Amino acid sequence: MELMHYNSRIVMLGCILLGSTAGVLGKFIYLKKQSLIGDMLSHALLPGVIGAFWIVEQKSWSALMLGALISGGLAMVLFRQVGSDPRIKPQGGLAICLCSFFSLGMLLLSLLQNSGLGRQSGIQDFIFGRAASMRSAEVLQIGVVCSLCLLVCVVWFRALKVVCFDRAFARSLGLRVPLIETVLYVAVVLLIISGIEAVGSVLISALLILPATIASLFTYRLGWSLLLCALFGGLAAAGGAGISYQWSSMPTGPWIVMLLGLILSLSLVFAPYRGFGVLWFKRHKNRKKIAGENFLKSLLKLEGNYPKGVIPLGAITRGLSLQRAIKTASHLHRKGLIVSPHPRHWKLSTDGRKRAKAILRSHRLWESYLTLKMNYKADHVHPGAEAVEHLISPELEKLLEKELDKPERDPHQKRIDYSD
Repeated sequence: MELMHYNSRIVMLGCILLGSTAGVLGKFIYLKKQSLIGDMLSHALLPGVIGAFWIVEQKSWSALMLGALISGGLAMVLFRQVGSDPRIKPQGGLAICLCSFFSLGMLLLSLLQNSGLGRQSGIQDFIFGRAASMRSAEVLQIGVVCSLCLLVCVVWFRALKVVCFDRAFARSLGLRVPLIETVLYVAVVLLIISGIEAVGSVLISALLILPATIASLFTYRLGWSLLLCALFGGLAAAGGAGISYQWSSMPTGPWIVMLLGLILSLSLVFAPYRGFGVLWFKRHKNRKKIAGENFLKSLLKLEGNYPKGVIPLGAITRGLSLQRAIKTASHLHRKGLIVSPHPRHWKLSTDGRKRAKAILRSHRLWESYLTLKMNYKADHVHPGAEAVEHLISPELEKLLEKELDKPERDPHQKRIDYSD
């Protein structure tokens, strides 16, 4: 396999370093709510790359990088000038710069393709990327730029964190906010330029935006988020470079975007905090818990009206459909909280009675708290207590008992049972 060659491993290492660094820098841009800056800069490099190729008439790495640097610098200057106008929002300035420079780049590319100029065969590598065409010197350049960018992030970590979260607070601390932002933007420009041949001038923005978006689904802590950004960016870059090596006709940039999109799709479903699938499972579990507790409470309230406390299923539904009531009863029966002496007739077990008493006690204690401490009227507290009773922990219940001095009756003069 080609990936076993020494040069292949060096290029793969460079791509991983590029993806990881882009993920870290992109997180700070993401926190500033300016993720489109990376997109704008990556598109703004296109006219510089095409213009430099047209001037030197060959695929000279240094010339193309110089053209990209000039084009990126002009885009940043234009963005800062447009952004200084209070009548134009930052998003509008980004849109103006992105559309202007990318349109110019596409115009130059069209003119170049129709000019008859030779040696155009590899120019598309600088647009969509092809890691397999990189040389060791270019990988070394990526390593140097990435090391400098990571050094900036480590040394200025606290300053970047404050500036990204709250610029006004950062200024009140005496931080030189314009200087810090300028250094961050320069680092982004240099990173994009260094990664042009590996990922492409257009699609490298995905390495700045998508890892930060994915990491935000997993954690709210900045330190862990930066590590996840580096991990996801590095994995996607390694995968894209590997595919580009194995199949030489495959460009690197689109595959990196595809892999990041796949990771994002899976994260949207399975991420522990904000994944749709996980949230659905938690809501489903909570609904099942509430339905079961309401079922137990209904049994406790009704057992005095039936011989031996054996209650038919139809009397316990509490707004549930018959099918849902049967599922809830089966679930509680498996947990040993209710027993069924006859088909579709249920009775509380010893553990079920303890649980039902705790729920009813929490309900009445909360009603008492709302009337005695919050001055609610007695006829207004029942709906809120119906919801809160499922959230009261044993510790909170003890605090309520202590705060209310163990009231014997609730606002509706119903007895509060403290026995188990």
